[in-house]
Amino acid sequence: MKLSNIFGIRREERTVILVAAVLMVALNGLMVAYNHDLFTRGGNIAYYSLFTKYFVVSGYDDYTYITLSTGKMIYALYRHPLFTPMMYPLYLFNHWQMQYTEMNMAIYIVAAVMVVCGICSFLFLYRILRRVTGLSRTDSFLLTLMFYSFAHVMISSFVPDHFGISMSLLLLTLYAAGYHLRDGSCMGPWKTMLLFLVTSGITLTNGAKTMLAALWCGGRRFFDLRYLSVVFILPVMILSGAYTYQYYTVQLPNERLDSIRGAQRMKTDPKFAEAHRNHEEWKKKHKGTKIIDSELFEWTDKSMSRWDAAVENVFGESIQLHRRYLLQDGNSNRPGFVTYDWWLNYAVEALIILLFAAGLWFGRRDKFIHLCLSWFALDMTLHMVLGFAIFENYIMTAHWIFIIPIAISTLFKSAKARWRLPLRGLIAVITLFLWIYNGTLIVEYLL
Repeated sequence: MKLSNIFGIRREERTVILVAAVLMVALNGLMVAYNHDLFTRGGNIAYYSLFTKYFVVSGYDDYTYITLSTGKMIYALYRHPLFTPMMYPLYLFNHWQMQYTEMNMAIYIVAAVMVVCGICSFLFLYRILRRVTGLSRTDSFLLTLMFYSFAHVMISSFVPDHFGISMSLLLLTLYAAGYHLRDGSCMGPWKTMLLFLVTSGITLTNGAKTMLAALWCGGRRFFDLRYLSVVFILPVMILSGAYTYQYYTVQLPNERLDSIRGAQRMKTDPKFAEAHRNHEEWKKKHKGTKIIDSELFEWTDKSMSRWDAAVENVFGESIQLHRRYLLQDGNSNRPGFVTYDWWLNYAVEALIILLFAAGLWFGRRDKFIHLCLSWFALDMTLHMVLGFAIFENYIMTAHWIFIIPIAISTLFKSAKARWRLPLRGLIAVITLFLWIYNGTLIVEYLL
């Protein structure tokens, strides 16, 4: 795949990019306005306490704000081995400017990054629908708008977490893989290696999806030792080296220091100690039972209802926000499952699932749909089988939900001419409803 196919902008895409830019600026503007005066305080202050206390958006982490404010490694290193190094230059810039302005610009820097990633995600999905699945401009644009009407796609596009960045990289990978599948060619080894390194560096499961994409495109050629050495073994060595270096030089010393400070504060600050005990007690009551008692399986669960998880979280909260406990944190005060008060929400959910299932059926012989399904199966194995973060799996929506508009695109292609206009109208109504419903709730919460 040539770089011009990625970075070259066609005339028809200019409007797409303009609409995407308007939407991303508006959404990130809401995030900037959220606790603006508090979050822009500069100087030598306790940024970790400030952000963790006042940033509450559906369980998403505020760690990027903290990293850009302090330079500290906050994300779990074994799951996000390159995320902090990627953010470190932005921390240096923020630290430098703070000396002159006495203002913390972390929220603005993150907003700029998320605007760029959001525009890229919007464009890559449009290209997948237009160039890979072969839809018309109108239908490609409509399904892309539908994708961004999903609640936690919108939210992932502005919160200071890694999901918005992951989404843009996954859609880029899927676009590249779709291009090669249609062309019948193997993904280039060095470009695949770079994709694997970056996607894995953000989140390890992203790297697994990159390998699945290379496997679907390469077939038997994927198992050639020279190819595997470049696309898999080399980047794994780089990631392992980066992890080892960061763990022993940064993470381990910080963990020891934080442990000492935490123990001292538990002894000297009764309010902090009580709050910590209450929080731990709450987690014991509301979290399920780990599959294996190990740090690697810290967020797994074998006791929570998979049916409720699918209805209320995977295909529920991911697409339509619940009014009760709106955008509250599942690690703090939100129950694992919240029901809708309005029957229409369940009707819309059922309709989207039916469209999704119909799209998968009509695309059952399409290798590109098979690739998307392999990604979807990976995520559902994590969330629904292992129960990884099952009580808040909707915050991982950006990792998989693009399969819904892609599946529906096969329904558009397979539908007879007389059915396309009603189908287009149905998608337009759903999209408009979700934009109004989710958008209103998000604006009310952030402002």
